[in-house]
Amino acid sequence: AVATKLWEYMAHGIPPVVSDLPGQRRLIAQLDESLICRSTAEVAAAIQDLVGDVAKRIQLGRSARSLIEKAWADNRPDLAVQSVVAP
Repeated sequence: AVATKLWEYMAHGIPPVVSDLPGQRRLIAQLDESLICRSTAEVAAAIQDLVGDVAKRIQLGRSARSLIEKAWADNRPDLAVQSVVAP
């Protein structure tokens, strides 16, 4: 499972810093593995990296938007929900 807010951040072009959970890892590993964190120290380092490198932050934001558009088109999670709610 991937948290809805992760999809929302990426759709807005915000590069997400995430915990190392399976669903998040599968998605974010396609973007940049340095955004996947296993400790608070790694979270702090990832955020500092994004704050300190505007060009990287912008590029990752654009890539995040592009990745989520492709993931949405390929998987259509809205249709999966509809199939459960409306038989």
